[in-house]
Amino acid sequence: RMSRTTSNGTSLCTNEDAIQITPLANRNDQRQWTFHSSKLEFSVPHFCRVEDGESSSRSKWKSAMEVDPYFVVTKTSMTLPPGSSETVSPYICPLVEGDFEILGVRCRLLDDVWVYHPFSVKGELLQNTRSNRANRVRAEPLVLKAKIECGMPCLTADLVQPLTATNVGDSGPLLQGQVSKWNLRLTNVGTAPAKSISVKTNLPWITIWDGGDDDRNSKSHEDIECEPTSYAIGPSGTLLRIPIDGFGLKVDGELQPGETVDVAVDLRTTGAARQEFYMLFRYELVEKSSNSSIQYRWLRKMLEVSLYPSIQLNASLIPSYSQESEHIISVEVTNLRTDRPDNLNLLAKKVMLASRAYKLEQLPGQVNDNDDGRPEVKLGWQERVTLHYRV
Repeated sequence: RMSRTTSNGTSLCTNEDAIQITPLANRNDQRQWTFHSSKLEFSVPHFCRVEDGESSSRSKWKSAMEVDPYFVVTKTSMTLPPGSSETVSPYICPLVEGDFEILGVRCRLLDDVWVYHPFSVKGELLQNTRSNRANRVRAEPLVLKAKIECGMPCLTADLVQPLTATNVGDSGPLLQGQVSKWNLRLTNVGTAPAKSISVKTNLPWITIWDGGDDDRNSKSHEDIECEPTSYAIGPSGTLLRIPIDGFGLKVDGELQPGETVDVAVDLRTTGAARQEFYMLFRYELVEKSSNSSIQYRWLRKMLEVSLYPSIQLNASLIPSYSQESEHIISVEVTNLRTDRPDNLNLLAKKVMLASRAYKLEQLPGQVNDNDDGRPEVKLGWQERVTLHYRV
């Protein structure tokens, strides 16, 4: 049932009791509702009637076939063999603003016998006073109650593989430290536009791109490492703003109902074994209603990422025998890939060490140059190489 309060009074729409009100003959009792966020078909529930709060006469109840209902439901027909069980997932969609409550479920057997099952939900035990604790007083259950306010946006988020991904391993298992290209796909399945989208992650894995894939693929990972991380809020790298400007939307900077946008992101995976990547999105309403206390919404997304080992680094520091004020740092690089049965070779092209207080200088003659004149070391499975630096 659902109640609606206006300036003229309070009206009620319910199908709680099996009371059939014959509608007018010229009304269409086969009306169907479909919404852009779903392929389901909704219809008026059986025995649904609307109480007119403005009328003072006794016949103030009207069939929902004569007037617009306050909510619509899905109807499912099925055959249940003897001794079997089946799970049914009904859907309800409110059409107006008001107070909404789910009382139970009704089904019809053999198209003739109606069966009604009321829901009995217990509230939480109150622990605020001694009397409530002694008498085991329960609070009012709010699980099946809702307050329907203005139209709200509802976002869904997914990480999908872009069609232009050409890097080896983008579509396979992820390695430690690997940078792979993905698209963050945001879809608004609600009934109102959304704006000001931001995301909070538990790991600093994401770098957000602005622009097309041409600009994204024209830069190497080395160039990306030297650029500042865009759209990051704060120094942690885990709070980012999602740009939706310049993507050809109906309204620039707003995600209208039914629209989808793909934001190019680079994902750098760190850690070992299985990692849980948590994303918490926050988005705001474009038109804020004075009657609604909710002006923004949240979306939680949890991904389990299996990471395979790639390169292991070990370092040791010993005093130098040539200069008393110098030290020698030895860095050991080991190939520990296990993501495939063969072709596990790695090319170590650059090892970078950074220090604010000391000067690091690589000892000459350790690594041979490739055909392009750049130092490069090829490591097979479980092979290692040690590089020495003067500190």
